Amino acid sequence: MFWFILGLVIAAVAWVAVAVTRKFFIGIIGTVVGLGLILLSTVYTQDVGEALVIKNADGTVSSVDMEAGFGVKAPWQDTISWDITGQQIVYKGNGQSTQANEVVDGPEITVSGSDKLSSNVDAAVRYSLDARKIEQIYTDYKTQENFENRVINKDSQTVIRDSANKFATEDLPVKRADYSKAIEDNLRARWEPLGIKVDSIALQNIRIPASVQDKFTKTQEANAQIIAEQSQTKVIEEQAKQKVIEAKGEADANRIKSDSLTDKILQNNYIDALKNSKYLIAGGGSSTMLQLPAPTP
Repeated sequence: MFWFILGLVIAAVAWVAVAVTRKFFIGIIGTVVGLGLILLSTVYTQDVGEALVIKNADGTVSSVDMEAGFGVKAPWQDTISWDITGQQIVYKGNGQSTQANEVVDGPEITVSGSDKLSSNVDAAVRYSLDARKIEQIYTDYKTQENFENRVINKDSQTVIRDSANKFATEDLPVKRADYSKAIEDNLRARWEPLGIKVDSIALQNIRIPASVQDKFTKTQEANAQIIAEQSQTKVIEEQAKQKVIEAKGEADANRIKSDSLTDKILQNNYIDALKNSKYLIAGGGSSTMLQLPAPTP
């Protein structure tokens, strides 16, 4: 509407100048410039991911344009831009950015677990707006900044705090995915009727009390020791089982070998042994050992 009013003012001033100076070319130039500005005020452009509220001079909403590109409106109407995709609100540390091009909207959020102990959470909530709901959102909140402060920021902090109550403090870092899912589900229940879509929840850092962290670390170390001992015990048991199997196999082999030694086989083995021996034991139960002559070369 600014260009429309400016065009009217320029045209009016030009014709006042004509009445004073009697120089009609001033009026013509002023009228041309004024009409140009008025025509300019009827054209607008719209980016992808943007919705434009077309507002009448009396403050009512004429329409909402959801298509990217050029559009035309009445010169007395205004356009109010709303970003509807890729929006996020970030809570981190002391509320100050620590990286280039990083936008931080607020400080870390202090939450209490089911055991009433406090922790600090860095979180990012990513969301989008349903363009079909923009008219109602605009009617209720007028500006996107007001909407973000009263709805997005307030609800995000409340839900992040309330969702932590379902978890013991020491479980918050371990069950990060479950905590994130609880936040997402609770926000979705609040926001879907308003036309807000939860895209993702990122719990970037969860800082639990040092005493709880120490206890958790010791518990983890104890569990690791138990697992290591159980693993070692299993190895010993397997080794013992292997030795039993080997002993059983050796016993079975000896038994088979013993069963296969008949009297005839034993006699033949005895004869073969004598052929390679220098001594001969006399038969008949005698213990006399005779030395055999060495074979002639």
